[in-house]
Amino acid sequence: MLRWRFSHGADVRFLDQVFDLRLAVEPLAARRAATEHVEADLAVLTEALRAMRSATSPEEHIAADLSFHRALLSAAHNELLESLAPLVEGGLRERDRLVHAAITADAVHEHAAVVAAIGRRDEAEAETAMRSLLSRSAADVTWAMTSVAGEQV
Repeated sequence: MLRWRFSHGADVRFLDQVFDLRLAVEPLAARRAATEHVEADLAVLTEALRAMRSATSPEEHIAADLSFHRALLSAAHNELLESLAPLVEGGLRERDRLVHAAITADAVHEHAAVVAAIGRRDEAEAETAMRSLLSRSAADVTWAMTSVAGEQV
């Protein structure tokens, strides 16, 4: 379904809906991951963060970002949250495709703050850091959409 929604360019309304889903799910997942994660979960998050830092192409960065968000949902150890991963991931892939076509900077710092808070088992800070990351994500989409104004988005 997601491939079809984006087959002719970005569907701005649908990107907004995906963002709403992420805003409802990912801060809670970060909060839960702070208390529920095991060391293997933290290792997967840290590896995804390392891959983001070392990415040399938009494709590598997108793959690392998807891995990070999948690992976040998994680290919450909540089957229902984790079952939303395909929806989050599909929308995130399209968001990243749009953003990384226009923006070369990345949000590694924001992702690192989420991992650090989860590692400290700080629920409130993990949720706050995830909200900050999502705020950056929304701003990046807005900027990318503005920067390609006049082109098919």
